[in-house]
Amino acid sequence: MTPGKPVNPNLRKRSRTKKIHVFFENLQKRRLELGYNQLEFGKKIGMQVQTVSRLEGGVFPRDPERLVLIADVLHCTVDELLRPKEGES
Repeated sequence: MTPGKPVNPNLRKRSRTKKIHVFFENLQKRRLELGYNQLEFGKKIGMQVQTVSRLEGGVFPRDPERLVLIADVLHCTVDELLRPKEGES
């Protein structure tokens, strides 16, 4: 990056979008690995099955505490949900 040159806002947006997409994939993968269906998982995190479906379909949780609860129920860290696996970028 050239000093003084502004960062392309579209580049920043693509990076953020990719990170959020990784969250949805990691959430669903981890839920399935633990053998939870959407209804069971929803009960554990205090959400209806429709909300769990929206979480996996692209609606990011607004409440940071909910994100922590999701990670706790899935026996992982928030960081593990938000980052791509090794070798993926």
